[in-house]
Amino acid sequence: MNLLIIDCDSPNISSLDTVVYWSKYTNESGVVSVPFLIKKHSEEIKKQYLSWIYELGQSKINGKSIIEHLKLRDDFSFWWLTLFTEKCNYDKSKHIDQVLKVMALNIWLNENHVLSISLNTDEKELNYIIKNLCKQKNIIFKSVRNNLNVFFSIKLVPLLRFITSLFWLFKYLIKNFKFLVYTGDKLPPFEGITFFSYFINLNKECLKSGKFKSHYWGVLHDIIIDDGIKSNWIHFFVNSGISNSLIDVEKNIEILNTKNQRHYLFESFIDLDVIISSIFDWLKLFGKYWNVRRGIKSNLPLSLDFWPYFKIDLIESIFGVSAIDNLLRFNTFNKISIFFSKQNLGIYLQENQGWEISLAYYWKKTGNNLIGFPHSTVRYWDLRYFHDSRNFNRNTKLLLPLPDYVACSGPVIKDIYNKMGYPIESLIEVEALRYLKFENSLDKTKDNINELKSYDLLVLGDYILENTVELLTILYKTIPLLGRRFNIIFKPHPACLVYTIEVDGVKIDTSFESIDKLLVISHIALTSSTTSASVDAYLGGNKVISVYNGKTVDFSPFYNISGIDFISNEKELAFILNNMNNSTGGNVNKNIFFYLDNNLPKWKKMIKELI
Repeated sequence: MNLLIIDCDSPNISSLDTVVYWSKYTNESGVVSVPFLIKKHSEEIKKQYLSWIYELGQSKINGKSIIEHLKLRDDFSFWWLTLFTEKCNYDKSKHIDQVLKVMALNIWLNENHVLSISLNTDEKELNYIIKNLCKQKNIIFKSVRNNLNVFFSIKLVPLLRFITSLFWLFKYLIKNFKFLVYTGDKLPPFEGITFFSYFINLNKECLKSGKFKSHYWGVLHDIIIDDGIKSNWIHFFVNSGISNSLIDVEKNIEILNTKNQRHYLFESFIDLDVIISSIFDWLKLFGKYWNVRRGIKSNLPLSLDFWPYFKIDLIESIFGVSAIDNLLRFNTFNKISIFFSKQNLGIYLQENQGWEISLAYYWKKTGNNLIGFPHSTVRYWDLRYFHDSRNFNRNTKLLLPLPDYVACSGPVIKDIYNKMGYPIESLIEVEALRYLKFENSLDKTKDNINELKSYDLLVLGDYILENTVELLTILYKTIPLLGRRFNIIFKPHPACLVYTIEVDGVKIDTSFESIDKLLVISHIALTSSTTSASVDAYLGGNKVISVYNGKTVDFSPFYNISGIDFISNEKELAFILNNMNNSTGGNVNKNIFFYLDNNLPKWKKMIKELI
């Protein structure tokens, strides 16, 4: 059998070739779809990758594991702050998806007899990896593209990466110099609960009047106040439509303080001591690079040479912006844990980013309980949330810092953590704060729309710019194919502001209204496969159409759950839209995802027991 792997524009295809689509999801006969193979072998591939990450950290160089080589404190390893551990395959380490695809192809090759592989790709790293895979399996390899074996990037040169990161740090310090030098005296924290959150997704009207209302935390603000519990809120700066600088955020935060709540900006704890400590820690890491490099290169998964991809993550983790940013946050949490040492309980939005590891490490030293709260859905292929079960062994040195408890907001999330091997005693059921509005379905009747304009199609932007651009591109190409005119409205993600254009005489309105209001006045929702906003649309009774083209793994929160349509191009979208009326999504089983009760009995019970 001869294979032709297509990862870009197709050449003339020989009738002797079996076509392999690298980035097209299909189950059509006569061809091989790598995204389809990933879905078919998902459990095996995922388990293999997580196992390799664990074993990589344990692999020995000169008698010491990589984890030990990267020891930053007596009881903490910087390994837990590297991109290898974070596994952010939807953003920071997108090449992980390519690794997963090669693993899927490898499984298929083990089951089929292949004589030759021709590869049509513009990606030099992939060309190198497939070429070596063929060599390992005695398969004839041919590159359809020329001059792809040599590649150079600033990301692959440690010194150049360090210089660009140093420049980033310099710009950061200069831009925020006045803020970092003096941020004013901080009000002493309350004894009670300390929340860690982001300064986005706030109710703007409440903010204008000096009231704090976060869509992340729902009615929990009011519940804890009614129960006489005082709280502290530490906010991470996010450049958004609410505030565009640290000084703006600080001004907004100052007016939110009340007799029951204290509000702080995380960045306000960064001072000269933090900066100096972070730079010294950074310099320590440089001397560890070569041993770690040798260890990773000699312990590649399944004997597959993924070094061109993993080298990028290693250099970024040690020399890149990711390194100094993680170290700044790490040392800042040291100050925060001392400042809030008398707290009874800490709760944070859990997405398994690097800063969460630092928080868990230092919060443990206060002797207080810490709860990680996955505030939305846990998507099957969002690898940040997943670890090899051996990481939960608490009897090892330099162990992975974890929260004491994970607050699971629904049966799906709890089941995912349970199957992962997370200690069952650490899983606590709570209500889904972001989705309590769906306890009683949003009223979709026209009588309650009042004078608001009604829309056929609501387009929900993604956090990642590339995904939003792809979403809108497919929409623009679809408009000329529609059999009737649709009223379309676009809501950009608050952290990724994108504006629409008029296409083929159709004006697409842009709105920054809450998603709740937009769901009431729309019937169909078009989303990327990565955004959890598709869950809002589903629970709100909209018909959900999700874009998935196979370029990445399927990040949909609806993975292996029926009830929505997936499309990959304008023809498929046009077909669905032309063959449906303005009905909503029909009966919705809200219990698939979340525990919903606006009285928050589960939250109240948890807080009462742990505070």
